[in-house]
Amino acid sequence: MAEGQTFYVDPVNGNDNNNGLSEGSAWKSVQQVNSQTFQPGDTILFKSGEIYHEPLRITADGTESAPITIGSYGNGPDPLFDGALDLRGPFVQGKRGDRFLYLSWGTVDAADQFEMFRRAKLMFDAVPDELLRSAQAPGHRLVGTVNMTHDDGMPRCAAVRPPVIEWTVDGE
Repeated sequence: MAEGQTFYVDPVNGNDNNNGLSEGSAWKSVQQVNSQTFQPGDTILFKSGEIYHEPLRITADGTESAPITIGSYGNGPDPLFDGALDLRGPFVQGKRGDRFLYLSWGTVDAADQFEMFRRAKLMFDAVPDELLRSAQAPGHRLVGTVNMTHDDGMPRCAAVRPPVIEWTVDGE
């Protein structure tokens, strides 16, 4: 059997700027794995006990004597691939499947202090998967357009979902 390189993926402690060639320099995302061209004999190991929300799509071929091997490393249950996207970021709130972004209204006083008087939750659960996947491309972003005024003339508040918000992708 021909020897290739072994690559590691850890969605918690990895970093897609790493080379992926050791547990300490693991990649973070399945997207990084999908972007690679693997050679016959290569092995891709996913951290045990983790859930991977992106679909795995390896397009390279191994050979009978040097297959491309996919496995796991570390302790815990086998890695789980559910193919679902999960939005995360410094301003994203809520648990998986119920993520949202707060949109706040308020005033700014002379000392540049913001005082909120109303806020709305822009709910991500109704964003179509194809838009989310498209927004992941370099140079692209997810854009939500919402009418800021409710039918009664007051600022919109509470959970905001389509048709009140229209989700699109903007980019190169």
